[in-house]
Amino acid sequence: MSNSETDKSDKIKTLKLMLIGDAAVGKSSIMYRYTMNSFKLNMLGTAGIDFKKKEIEIDDNKIKIILYDTAGHDRFRKIIKNHCKGANGIVLVYDIGEEKSIERLSSWMNDIQENSDPDVEVILVGNKADITPRKVTEQEGLELSMKFNIPIIETSAKTGQNVEEAFNILIKKILKKEKVEIFKTSESKEDIKIKQIKSLPGKRKDDHDGCKCIIF
Repeated sequence: MSNSETDKSDKIKTLKLMLIGDAAVGKSSIMYRYTMNSFKLNMLGTAGIDFKKKEIEIDDNKIKIILYDTAGHDRFRKIIKNHCKGANGIVLVYDIGEEKSIERLSSWMNDIQENSDPDVEVILVGNKADITPRKVTEQEGLELSMKFNIPIIETSAKTGQNVEEAFNILIKKILKKEKVEIFKTSESKEDIKIKQIKSLPGKRKDDHDGCKCIIF
């Protein structure tokens, strides 16, 4: 591999994202819409784990997305829990046309909190916004969003409504948190340096302590 190819690959950040929720809420359809801009009728349910990749550019960041689609059946719950570790972001999906799909959201959220990294970002997605009549109201969705303290957006994998926007919201939250962590780390290192300088013997009172500057 040439140096130019290495430099190019080094600039691409990889994020692991997961779709989690009950069976038949449209997780696979969301994955296909986001990664391939397509929609399939009568899509077969996912058995265990499936994944697709996509490269994007957002806020001047080149990113490779590895998106995992998970089965919503209880028999695959252990597999899903194992894959939560190391995920940067999770899309928790429910079906606005099926009241039962929100009943187990608290259980899914518990799985995420117990098995994911502490800094994982989560977004709540009410899918199938194209159908009528809806069975889950916007207010019910907002209440769940406030309960879990995560953002919420309604999507339609069939029409493409808000699918890309949902992922953009999640990815931007991940990138923002990482910038904050970098800032904190840089700040801590600078604090240590300043303390070391202050503790040097023979330092005159009129010496400048200097300023602490962080450039992004």
